[in-house]
Formats: sequence, C-alpha cells, structure tokens
Amino acid sequence: MQPYLVTPDIIDGYLDTGHWTRETMVDRYRAYAEAHPDRIACRNGESAYNWAELDAASDRLAANLIGLGLDRDATALIQIPSSCREILLRVALKKAGIIGIFTPLQWRSRELSYVWERIDPGLIVMSSAFMETDVSDWLDGAVIGAAGQRHRIDMATTPADRWIGWHAIFERSPEDADVGLIAERQFRFDEISLVTASSGTSGLAKLCEWPEGAQVFMSRVLRERMAITSGDITGIFAPMSGAAGLMMWMISWAVPCATAFPDNYKAATLLDLVAEAGVTAGTTVPV
Repeated sequence: MQPYLVTPDIIDGYLDTGHWTRETMVDRYRAYAEAHPDRIACRNGESAYNWAELDAASDRLAANLIGLGLDRDATALIQIPSSCREILLRVALKKAGIIGIFTPLQWRSRELSYVWERIDPGLIVMSSAFMETDVSDWLDGAVIGAAGQRHRIDMATTPADRWIGWHAIFERSPEDADVGLIAERQFRFDEISLVTASSGTSGLAKLCEWPEGAQVFMSRVLRERMAITSGDITGIFAPMSGAAGLMMWMISWAVPCATAFPDNYKAATLLDLVAEAGVTAGTTVPV
C-alpha cells in the first residue's frame, strides 16, 4: 500500500539526500542470516532464535499466513504480550505483505472497536489467556457481523473455540506455492508496512502509517544516537506496542544486536534480566 501522507516527490527527495534507502527490514534480516547464522537474534524465558532460525521460522509463518487466503495489504489487528513470538510475527507479516497494527495489551473493547472500524482487519491475533470477557464478546460479534472471512489466531496454549492455535499455524509445513509468493508479496521500501496505534493520551487512539523506508531510517538514527554495536544486547523493558519497547527492537534492523525479553516488567525482573542476559542497553517509560 502506498503512503497517503508521503508523496513520491518527497520519497525521491529522501532517497537523494540519503535519509531513505531502498533496503527493507527483511533485506537486513536475510543478510544477517547469511553473515551471522549462529548469532543469537532474540531470546526470552521460553526460547531463543539465532538469525538463521529466525529467518527460516518467519518464512514458514509468512507462507502459512499467505495460505489462509489473506490478500496483500490486508490488515491484522494484534494484541499480544511481547516476546520472541512477536518478533517472529512482525517479520512474517512484512514478508507476507500484511499490515500489522499492534495494540496495547490493556486496551478493551472500546479502544479495539475504534481501531477495527478504521482498519477492517482480515486477521486478528490475540491470546485468550489475557482476554477480558468484554473483549471476547465484542470480538465474536464483530467477526460474525463483518462481511468476508476473518481469521483469528490464539496465542494461548489451548486455543479458544473458533480460533486457530498459534502452534497450528506456526509449526505447519507450508505449501511450496505459498513460500514462492513471499518474494513478490514482501513490502518494498516505499510501502506502508506498519500502522502504530498511540494511546491518544486523553482522547481516542491515533493511527499512524509507517512506510518501510521511514522505519529503516529510524532504526539507523536510533542506533547512531545510542551507539549500539553488534555486540550489544538490548533489553525490551516495555511492551513493543509502544515506542519505548518498539524502538529497541528496531535498532536491530541497522546492526545485528541481540534482543532480550523479560517475563514481566517488574523492576526486580528487569534487573535480573540485565545480570542474566548481559543486557547492555534498554529503554523504559517514565513510570
């Protein structure tokens, strides 16, 4: 999908000045998989992926998402805890050409319905283990009342009724034809590949379009300002649905540093992760 707020002339100007390049996050991650296959890309309490494993696993997930019949530029409404699974999903969505909208875990039906009306998602990814009753009831009604098919993926160990289990979609061997579609479906540098949902602070959420080129540029700026190197281990000390968590992961698009996730955001847990994983950089929110 082409950006609404950034015109082709503006994009050409960004390319001419070197602010944007034609490289994408997927391009960077594939290069890491070839150059540093055994280096850890991300880790959390349950699992860890090196760059080669992350590339292969996100390819498999992307192909299986394509296999659901989702069109290119379809949208996905996502509300999940941050972990390596979120990185896998974010990479897979970019490879599959599906625009992700990651919402805060504390949002309820009022905020989610506001976003639903504006993005008309073909894919919903949530965890029934964290879902309040009002969200579950609202979502059932929204899916039933919507035109067209809506696919729902449940991150919980035991998926809810009428939901696809995460393991079922993630571990399934994809069709060769769907794998072959990744190259033509993955987002290009001048296309919207992400919509961020701000809290709105005192009002309703603000949905912000992000072309891939702008995200890659931001990753370079963050890396330079924070002086992150490939030897650093960045801690995700806030959910990736918000800027404080997301920007630490984005740095890995500019340099193959590792990303570490805590089990929760309690101060003691974060400090333990710093010591255990050797975290060298992280960001938090003021609270």
